[in-house]
Amino acid sequence: MSRKRHVRVVVCFLGAAVAAATGARAAHACGGFFCNQPQPNGQLPIAQAAENVLFVMDTDPQGVHRVEAHIQIAYTGPATSFSWIVPVTALPTVDVGWDILFDRIEPPTRPSFQLNRVQDGKCKGGGGQGIGCGGGAASATNGGVQDAGGQPGNGVDVLSRGSAGPYDYVIVRSEDGATLRTWLTSNGYFVSDDGGRIVDDYVAGGFSFVAVKLMVGQDTSAIRPIILRMQSSEACLPLKLTAIASTPDLRINVWVLGAARAVPINYVEIAINLAKLDWFNFGKNYDQLLKEAANEAQGDAFAVEYAQPSSAAVGWMTLPSGGRSTLASQTNPGSYMNVLLGLGLTPTSAVVAVLRKYIPMPASLQSQGVPEATFYGNLYNYWSSNAADFAPFDPVALTAELEKEVLQPMDMFRMLFGNSPYLTRLATFISPEEMTCRPSRPSTRRPRTTCAATKSSSPATRP
Repeated sequence: MSRKRHVRVVVCFLGAAVAAATGARAAHACGGFFCNQPQPNGQLPIAQAAENVLFVMDTDPQGVHRVEAHIQIAYTGPATSFSWIVPVTALPTVDVGWDILFDRIEPPTRPSFQLNRVQDGKCKGGGGQGIGCGGGAASATNGGVQDAGGQPGNGVDVLSRGSAGPYDYVIVRSEDGATLRTWLTSNGYFVSDDGGRIVDDYVAGGFSFVAVKLMVGQDTSAIRPIILRMQSSEACLPLKLTAIASTPDLRINVWVLGAARAVPINYVEIAINLAKLDWFNFGKNYDQLLKEAANEAQGDAFAVEYAQPSSAAVGWMTLPSGGRSTLASQTNPGSYMNVLLGLGLTPTSAVVAVLRKYIPMPASLQSQGVPEATFYGNLYNYWSSNAADFAPFDPVALTAELEKEVLQPMDMFRMLFGNSPYLTRLATFISPEEMTCRPSRPSTRRPRTTCAATKSSSPATRP
């Protein structure tokens, strides 16, 4: 058997990190929500419910390792309370991404299950259709710097500042935790006692911080994924600071696009107990079983839910050749939606975010309590029976924004997936208390880390 090449991927409580097997200095991007003061009931205005991250690892023509992290975070709360802070050891560039990335890669990489019944022999009276007649065979399938000329002030160095999409951001560092906490507080970041201790840990480790806020006047509909790009063989997913404002059993989904398959290193790789799976209902209790497996490992675990050559993902970002050019010529919302569906663009979050602006739900349907998902999922029928209630329709403006926010990003991601050999999805459920406890196999000279590795595998090996 030939020797296998390894590429290291790190998932840490600094965050989740991805690392190539080189001696290059590790770079981390970790963080979480900081919010305004808690409400009288003690709850924070933002509660993190899920976290999705795609890491892209490659090297430039000179052989320098690069990491690009696309970070999408689900949240609730007012836009004025939104703020996000990410510790880093390398100075990144900050950009904004597109939700359509996660809309397209999540469903096909999600584990799916089906039960295949096989009749063995002849049964009396049952016709061979009952569970007690013959054996049942079950099968499971996997969905297959900028230099800003920063100036020191009050013990805090501003390394870079700027804007990206709807965000204002600043990259700062300090040699004193109390000084940095004061700066964060005075600039509108609420830092709890627990958060302050975590910040102090990172300050002591020599970290800088990327602080991101919505621009004045932007509402929650403007919030988009954040992209951090840096030269590094390692990157890091926001987890430890996430504990400040996360919900119990936060789902973490990490996709790694790189040279080989990703597997956990200092977090154990877990698998669910398939004997407990609800096979008769297509595995509807899968997430619960994953939670149980993660809890048994005290949160120090990730399951590999998908591992395949990334060539399959190219198709997820590819639309049929016909139809796209006819969108702007559609005369009504119903026909427009039919063309979208023909293109394979179902009303996912990114698509609905655009449709909401140009085909808002009529007030008459809102008053009936029609859910937004139901409205856009059955738009043609609602248009056919309530056309007079719809707002004026501008297919040209709608198509222009759809191109900008959905179609052109898909074109770009198609090339991205086509240029990388392998795609892995890792997932777990983790609670705030598990984000701050010590790991079973702690790394040295850095805050808590969760490591994983990617390795190339032959077609005969199990993904």
